[in-house]
Amino acid sequence: MEKERTSPWLILFRVVFTAALIACIMFIFRNSLENGAQSSARSQAVMQLVNSALAKVHLGPLSEHLIRKLAHFSEFALEGFLLMLCIRVYTKHFVRHMSWPLLGGMTTALMDETIQLHSPNRTSSVVDVWIDMSGVVAGLLFALIILLIVLLISAMLAVGVRFAVRTYRESMELSETELLCSTLTAAISDKLRYCTVETDNTVFIQGVGYVEGAANEIFTLNSDSGQVYLGENKFLGAYAYPEGLKVQDFSVKYDGTKRIFTVAFQIKDRRDTKLAEADFQVKQINQETN
Repeated sequence: MEKERTSPWLILFRVVFTAALIACIMFIFRNSLENGAQSSARSQAVMQLVNSALAKVHLGPLSEHLIRKLAHFSEFALEGFLLMLCIRVYTKHFVRHMSWPLLGGMTTALMDETIQLHSPNRTSSVVDVWIDMSGVVAGLLFALIILLIVLLISAMLAVGVRFAVRTYRESMELSETELLCSTLTAAISDKLRYCTVETDNTVFIQGVGYVEGAANEIFTLNSDSGQVYLGENKFLGAYAYPEGLKVQDFSVKYDGTKRIFTVAFQIKDRRDTKLAEADFQVKQINQETN
């Protein structure tokens, strides 16, 4: 069995999301490797930026301690978000495997706190592990919501496209049906209007010649192909019948006294659904010959 080819777009997303996840984890570990003074200086710089922004909307200020905890939450929320995107591009059953990104987030949080134990003037905290895991869960849920929204929109678009295609096909089928019906009606009317019914069970058709048979038998229907025949030959070319369309319930009646032909037929599709029907009369112009 031939293995299904992986889409180039899927490969690209795998590379991008995996690289982004690795970069995020390296950023987290890099922050943990900083000594106490470096970490405090970075936190104070971020605190000044945040408090200056909050002051413009009359909020704050936030303490350095809160800034540090928010930083923990934010960086692990980003990791959780990227973990969910990665699990999505590597498996279709990403909801079923939610434990994988949770385990990955927990591992990163424990390693992060372990690294801080060996950084000068830094400490490790169980509370930070819980904050880190809260960020991972928040990132996972946010990514999951986005993925579900994308799936919902994709499903709606797929339904819309299928509906549009079906509507287009039905419209084309209806147009082709009307064209076939009008073509047959006009062509049959033209032949019958100027035909000459002979007394020796033959009919003279202009442009064709003599056709053997009674006036109501010169046009027949091939039940297998669903095409109309004039005598022993196809009346219209095969290309006049669109694929899937066929003529059924074809009949020709002739009133010799009034010299009127009555023609009736239906056009159906491959499901045997009636799409159109015709029932018309043709007045014969030429006189019968004795």
